[in-house]
Amino acid sequence: MLRSHTVYRLNGAPCGGESGLEPTTFVHVTHPEIFDSPAGRLRILLTAEQTGGAFCLLQCFLPIGFVTPKHVHAREDVAVYLLEGKLECIVGDVVAYVHSGETVLLPRNVPHQVRSIGATEARAMLVCAPAGCEDFLRAIGTPALMTPPSAPEAEHEKRVSMVMERFGLRLLG
Repeated sequence: MLRSHTVYRLNGAPCGGESGLEPTTFVHVTHPEIFDSPAGRLRILLTAEQTGGAFCLLQCFLPIGFVTPKHVHAREDVAVYLLEGKLECIVGDVVAYVHSGETVLLPRNVPHQVRSIGATEARAMLVCAPAGCEDFLRAIGTPALMTPPSAPEAEHEKRVSMVMERFGLRLLG
Protein backbone atom coordinates (compact mmCIF):
# COMPACT_ATOMS: atom_id res chain seq x y z
CA MET A 1 0.00 0.00 0.00
CA LEU A 2 1.26 3.47 -0.92
CA ARG A 3 1.94 5.65 2.10
CA SER A 4 0.01 8.90 1.71
CA HIS A 5 1.52 11.06 4.43
CA THR A 6 4.11 11.20 7.18
CA VAL A 7 3.75 12.92 10.55
CA TYR A 8 7.03 13.99 12.13
CA ARG A 9 7.50 14.54 15.85
CA LEU A 10 9.92 17.43 16.18
CA ASN A 11 12.28 17.45 19.18
CA GLY A 12 10.49 14.43 20.62
CA ALA A 13 7.31 16.43 21.29
CA PRO A 14 3.93 14.70 20.89
CA CYS A 15 1.82 15.34 17.78
CA GLY A 16 -1.76 16.58 17.89
CA GLY A 17 -3.71 17.37 21.03
CA GLU A 18 -6.96 18.82 22.29
CA SER A 19 -6.10 22.30 21.02
CA GLY A 20 -5.61 21.10 17.45
CA LEU A 21 -2.36 21.10 15.50
CA GLU A 22 0.62 21.47 17.81
CA PRO A 23 3.42 23.74 16.58
CA THR A 24 5.79 20.75 16.82
CA THR A 25 3.90 18.73 14.19
CA PHE A 26 5.11 18.55 10.60
CA VAL A 27 3.00 16.69 8.03
CA HIS A 28 4.22 15.85 4.53
CA VAL A 29 1.46 14.64 2.16
CA THR A 30 2.74 12.93 -0.97
CA HIS A 31 -0.35 11.18 -2.36
CA PRO A 32 -3.58 13.04 -1.55
CA GLU A 33 -6.95 11.34 -1.92
CA ILE A 34 -8.78 12.40 -5.10
CA PHE A 35 -12.57 12.20 -5.38
CA ASP A 36 -15.28 13.09 -7.85
CA SER A 37 -18.34 14.46 -6.10
CA PRO A 38 -21.28 16.77 -6.71
CA ALA A 39 -18.86 19.47 -5.51
CA GLY A 40 -16.58 18.74 -8.49
CA ARG A 41 -13.22 16.96 -8.45
CA LEU A 42 -11.50 17.26 -5.08
CA ARG A 43 -8.05 16.58 -3.71
CA ILE A 44 -7.98 16.14 0.06
CA LEU A 45 -4.61 17.64 0.97
CA LEU A 46 -4.82 17.78 4.79
CA THR A 47 -7.34 16.01 7.03
CA ALA A 48 -8.65 16.27 10.59
CA GLU A 49 -6.35 13.41 11.55
CA GLN A 50 -3.33 15.33 10.24
CA THR A 51 -4.25 18.71 11.79
CA GLY A 52 -5.61 17.61 15.15
CA GLY A 53 -9.10 18.55 13.93
CA ALA A 54 -8.23 22.22 13.47
CA PHE A 55 -8.92 22.36 9.71
CA CYS A 56 -8.85 20.45 6.45
CA LEU A 57 -7.27 21.66 3.22
CA LEU A 58 -8.85 20.82 -0.13
CA GLN A 59 -8.17 21.62 -3.77
CA CYS A 60 -11.21 21.61 -6.01
CA PHE A 61 -11.66 21.67 -9.76
CA LEU A 62 -14.99 23.08 -10.93
CA PRO A 63 -15.96 22.67 -14.61
CA ILE A 64 -17.31 25.67 -16.51
CA GLY A 65 -20.98 26.13 -15.60
CA PHE A 66 -20.77 24.01 -12.44
CA VAL A 67 -23.04 25.24 -9.63
CA THR A 68 -23.50 24.03 -6.07
CA PRO A 69 -27.01 23.87 -4.67
CA LYS A 70 -27.72 26.64 -2.19
CA HIS A 71 -26.75 25.22 1.21
CA VAL A 72 -25.60 25.96 4.76
CA HIS A 73 -22.69 24.59 6.82
CA ALA A 74 -23.63 24.35 10.50
CA ARG A 75 -20.19 23.24 11.68
CA GLU A 76 -17.45 24.93 9.67
CA ASP A 77 -16.36 28.15 8.03
CA VAL A 78 -14.92 27.75 4.52
CA ALA A 79 -12.19 30.01 3.11
CA VAL A 80 -11.84 29.82 -0.69
CA TYR A 81 -8.71 31.02 -2.49
CA LEU A 82 -9.25 31.03 -6.27
CA LEU A 83 -6.20 29.83 -8.20
CA GLU A 84 -7.73 29.95 -11.67
CA GLY A 85 -11.07 30.79 -13.31
CA LYS A 86 -13.92 32.96 -12.10
CA LEU A 87 -16.65 32.25 -9.53
CA GLU A 88 -19.97 33.80 -8.69
CA CYS A 89 -20.50 33.42 -4.93
CA ILE A 90 -23.90 34.14 -3.43
CA VAL A 91 -23.44 34.45 0.34
CA GLY A 92 -26.62 35.40 2.18
CA ASP A 93 -28.02 38.16 -0.03
CA VAL A 94 -24.61 39.31 -1.33
CA VAL A 95 -23.38 38.38 -4.82
CA ALA A 96 -19.62 38.52 -5.31
CA TYR A 97 -17.59 37.81 -8.45
CA VAL A 98 -14.31 36.21 -7.47
CA HIS A 99 -11.29 36.29 -9.80
CA SER A 100 -7.95 34.42 -9.73
CA GLY A 101 -5.87 35.48 -6.75
CA GLU A 102 -8.89 36.53 -4.64
CA THR A 103 -10.25 34.99 -1.44
CA VAL A 104 -13.74 34.73 0.05
CA LEU A 105 -14.90 33.47 3.44
CA LEU A 106 -18.13 31.47 3.51
CA PRO A 107 -19.17 31.67 7.17
CA ARG A 108 -21.03 28.85 8.89
CA ASN A 109 -24.80 29.23 9.27
CA VAL A 110 -25.01 31.59 6.27
CA PRO A 111 -26.62 30.19 3.08
CA HIS A 112 -24.30 30.17 0.09
CA GLN A 113 -24.00 28.98 -3.49
CA VAL A 114 -20.98 28.90 -5.81
CA ARG A 115 -21.00 28.89 -9.62
CA SER A 116 -18.04 28.51 -12.01
CA ILE A 117 -18.58 31.28 -14.57
CA GLY A 118 -15.17 31.75 -16.16
CA ALA A 119 -13.96 30.80 -19.62
CA THR A 120 -11.89 28.00 -18.03
CA GLU A 121 -12.36 25.43 -15.29
CA ALA A 122 -12.10 27.00 -11.84
CA ARG A 123 -9.39 25.73 -9.50
CA ALA A 124 -9.54 26.69 -5.85
CA MET A 125 -7.97 25.92 -2.48
CA LEU A 126 -10.42 25.53 0.40
CA VAL A 127 -9.69 25.64 4.11
CA CYS A 128 -12.56 24.28 6.20
CA ALA A 129 -12.32 25.03 9.91
CA PRO A 130 -12.77 23.08 11.99
CA ALA A 131 -12.02 19.93 9.99
CA GLY A 132 -14.64 17.31 9.16
CA CYS A 133 -15.93 18.47 5.79
CA GLU A 134 -13.52 16.03 4.14
CA ASP A 135 -15.45 13.13 5.72
CA PHE A 136 -18.65 14.41 4.08
CA LEU A 137 -16.88 14.62 0.72
CA ARG A 138 -15.59 11.06 1.10
CA ALA A 139 -19.13 9.89 1.96
CA ILE A 140 -20.69 11.41 -1.17
CA GLY A 141 -17.77 11.07 -3.58
CA THR A 142 -16.16 8.28 -5.52
CA PRO A 143 -12.43 7.82 -6.00
CA ALA A 144 -11.41 9.65 -9.18
CA LEU A 145 -10.27 7.68 -12.19
CA MET A 146 -8.29 10.62 -13.66
CA THR A 147 -10.93 11.26 -16.29
CA PRO A 148 -13.00 14.45 -16.45
CA PRO A 149 -15.71 14.49 -13.74
CA SER A 150 -19.22 13.73 -14.93
CA ALA A 151 -22.53 15.33 -14.00
CA PRO A 152 -24.18 13.84 -10.89
CA GLU A 153 -26.96 11.32 -11.47
CA ALA A 154 -30.37 11.63 -9.79
CA GLU A 155 -29.78 8.56 -7.57
CA HIS A 156 -26.45 9.95 -6.41
CA GLU A 157 -28.07 13.31 -5.64
CA LYS A 158 -30.61 11.55 -3.38
CA ARG A 159 -27.80 9.82 -1.49
CA VAL A 160 -25.99 13.15 -1.08
CA SER A 161 -29.10 14.74 0.41
CA MET A 162 -29.41 11.93 2.96
CA VAL A 163 -25.72 12.19 3.97
CA MET A 164 -25.68 16.00 4.26
CA GLU A 165 -27.61 16.19 7.54
CA ARG A 166 -25.17 13.81 9.23
CA PHE A 167 -22.39 16.32 8.51
CA GLY A 168 -24.28 19.47 9.54
CA LEU A 169 -25.11 20.56 5.98
CA ARG A 170 -28.52 21.59 4.74
CA LEU A 171 -29.82 22.23 1.21
CA LEU A 172 -31.92 25.33 0.72
CA GLY A 173 -34.41 25.28 -2.14
